[in-house]
Amino acid sequence: MQTSLVSADALDRWLARLQTQDLPVLNRTVQRLCSIAADQDASTQDLAIVVLQDASLTSGVLRAANSAHFNRSGQEISTISRAIALLGFDTVRTIGSSLAVIDTLLQGATRERLIRIMRESVFAATQARMIAVEMRTGGPEQVFVAALLLRLGEMAFWCFADEREARSVERALADGQRSAALVEREALGFPLRDLSVRLARDWRLGELMEQALQARSNHAQGQIGCIQLGHALEREVRQHGWNGPSTAKVVERIIGAAGIPEERMRELLLKAQDESARIAEAFGIPISRVDVPEDTAGEEASHSRIHRPAPVLQLKILRELSLVMREKPQTHVILEMILEGLHRGVGMDRTLISILNQDRSGLRVKYAVGDTKGTLTRGLGGDLGDDHLAVVRHSLKTGSVVQLMSLSPEHQRRCGLEAFQQMIGGLDAILAPLVIRGRNIGLIYTDRIHSHRLLDEETVASVLHFSDQANLALEHLAEAR
Repeated sequence: MQTSLVSADALDRWLARLQTQDLPVLNRTVQRLCSIAADQDASTQDLAIVVLQDASLTSGVLRAANSAHFNRSGQEISTISRAIALLGFDTVRTIGSSLAVIDTLLQGATRERLIRIMRESVFAATQARMIAVEMRTGGPEQVFVAALLLRLGEMAFWCFADEREARSVERALADGQRSAALVEREALGFPLRDLSVRLARDWRLGELMEQALQARSNHAQGQIGCIQLGHALEREVRQHGWNGPSTAKVVERIIGAAGIPEERMRELLLKAQDESARIAEAFGIPISRVDVPEDTAGEEASHSRIHRPAPVLQLKILRELSLVMREKPQTHVILEMILEGLHRGVGMDRTLISILNQDRSGLRVKYAVGDTKGTLTRGLGGDLGDDHLAVVRHSLKTGSVVQLMSLSPEHQRRCGLEAFQQMIGGLDAILAPLVIRGRNIGLIYTDRIHSHRLLDEETVASVLHFSDQANLALEHLAEAR
């Protein structure tokens, strides 16, 4: 009983330590992505918005999406919405979930053992996904993510442990006299698998991961069985090689579960091994230790969630928009690309697209990025007769783009600008009507209030360019139908 209490106390202290690191941000992002994975009704927009909320995650997903492993078409992918269209919803969600964990942990102390565990986990996850495909268990991408995060407690320890703790555990593991779980319990008061269990539960990473961590049998069925087999194979190959007798037993179990010829299965397993190396490279997992310089780590973290203006990216997104138009896309595809162009290309903090309701008496926010608290969604999604939306009525009535601080004092007074500024939590923003055949259908709202950056002439011109392209594209679609 006493040992159990010590273990629980030690585990609680470690969880509290992690909450003081960068993991709360990781917590929210991974939770949202796991929630999307479990939601059968989740849309491509839901997925794109979660990724776009974090600049670092966005760039990582696009880097992976353009890698040789994921992008077999060779077409350059510049936007998250295009990545989803070309690679598929499940693939982009898997990349996002994986990178949300990997990128955060690599910002800590990137010890050699952490890198090794990450690569081992990618190997196990790749094998588990391949086994799930062959066994037709369903949800192979969910299997991949759960297998990848199964050793999350170990990754978190080797990332955030102090040097004394790390050296102590490293030495004990090196002598090879005791199991890893026993070494961890003696050094920390609990095995790191328990930390994985708590993180999975506290962060709501999904039932599949929780069940896989808590499964007592090594011969589980279905998706959990695939995860177990993937990790068992990785462990045996690492310790004994592909030709070891214990490895052969695991391979036999996989062959029996999948029901396919041995030669074919071995071919698939070796192919998955090669794929895992390419996936690790696409995810940015280094081959050897790469330390983040202390004087730049804080700076990178402070700016990781802000998109800086990127003129080249703006051109790429506009070019991509032209290519998409040839395919006669759905309206939502156009609006999502405009949203992303403003957010990532122009470097805006918050961007929302609202559509007029059927009787044109109010707006409904259909697309939003950067509005983490939902303040703007609630404020812009109301009745157009509300006092604080007078400036919105002005923009829609005149069909003109409005920059709040460029309005004359007289217009500011007539539009009740102070009430609108109070609602948005700042002074300046841009409103741009969406127009089809001379008729307003909605409004683009965008600002830089959170990062306290000015809307200079170049920024306003870029916003105007994207709003013009949005209207041209919408007009083109309307004519084609």
